Amino acid sequence: MVTGITDPSTRSSDIVDVGKAGTRTNVTRSISKTLVLIGAVLLASSRLYYVQEMLAALILFAVLFSCMAAALLLLYVLDRAGEAAIALVEYGAKHVLRHALNWKLFSSSAPALKLSEVGRGK
Repeated sequence: MVTGITDPSTRSSDIVDVGKAGTRTNVTRSISKTLVLIGAVLLASSRLYYVQEMLAALILFAVLFSCMAAALLLLYVLDRAGEAAIALVEYGAKHVLRHALNWKLFSSSAPALKLSEVGRGK
């Protein structure tokens, strides 16, 4: 059971763990000792050739997969930008076609002039 009681023997404000038998152990000190022990084991094992090879392979594959992810992200962004550009061009083309259709309807509703009447001023 972890409590917020300070240990009167050390006069520190660290978190103290009251064990089942009523003995008090300092939680932060036991955690730090465990971390130091794990670090020492990792340092000692990193000197082994097999561990070095595995770490090198891990780094190599991490770099390879991150480059592939960056390339896929670039392709995705380019695809989205292309879709936006196509939508913009489509909107502009619809606008131009609408005006062309209106112009055609306007010109077909006007009476057609014959070639012989062009110069007479009718």
